[in-house]
Amino acid sequence: MRFFELYAQSQLVMLEAAGHVIDGRAEYAVLLDDTATIAAFKVELEPMTTMRYERESAVPGWIVVSVQAGDRDAVSALKSAEFSRLVIPNRGLWICH
Repeated sequence: MRFFELYAQSQLVMLEAAGHVIDGRAEYAVLLDDTATIAAFKVELEPMTTMRYERESAVPGWIVVSVQAGDRDAVSALKSAEFSRLVIPNRGLWICH
């Protein structure tokens, strides 16, 4: 059982290390709620001082925000916010067919 625990922990460390971190800030892609606009999102993001709006995504309905790398509280707040439907680390996604 200890082997599986160590293996899972090592995989988690590798996954987190593969995050998109720029200047000490980790980027997250956020799928906005259908009723949310980017302008409204920016207003709601203002009190969340550890988060920063970075840019719109090329995919409609998605935006990119950044938080201080390792700030799990900010990520949790972002995930529980009313305007977000899904929050995932901003990594490249390759779709093959």
